[in-house]
Amino acid sequence: KAAIDYAIANNRKSITIVMASVEAEYPLPGFHFMVTFPGKQYPDIDTRFQEVSGLISELETVDLKEGGENRFVHKLPVRAKYPPLVLKRAIFPVSSELLKWADRAIQDLDIEPLDIQVFLLNEEHQPIKKWLFTKAYPVKIETSALNATKNELVIESIELVYQFAKKEE
Repeated sequence: KAAIDYAIANNRKSITIVMASVEAEYPLPGFHFMVTFPGKQYPDIDTRFQEVSGLISELETVDLKEGGENRFVHKLPVRAKYPPLVLKRAIFPVSSELLKWADRAIQDLDIEPLDIQVFLLNEEHQPIKKWLFTKAYPVKIETSALNATKNELVIESIELVYQFAKKEE
């Protein structure tokens, strides 16, 4: 077992998260996950999301054309590149501390970077994979279209940029 302890404030209680080891050889489903904000005590409603996207890391390259060599172009590595992290959830009729934080950043330029952790969980609700996003802050809040001809939930998306991302096994 790879034991990584993180004290996560979760509504008046502190829990320790221990990364579980995977013994079985089967693919993991993408529907059982958890998002946390270490160091912040957001209500439970602010940590539930229906979708997390942007779990991508990419190596940026620059093309170098060599004189006299026309068969190919050299691709030289430059730096790691990370797209925005997008958190999506249904809108609830209660006040959201997370949305207040995002509004302050976008409306008032009151930027308060936060670390964000995304855990992929197994059937016993234990973390199997972890992504850590360092110094994230919101750059976009989007609300889905309001359409009287459809019977759908209203979805809000929070798009975040961050300084660094790291995936842990």
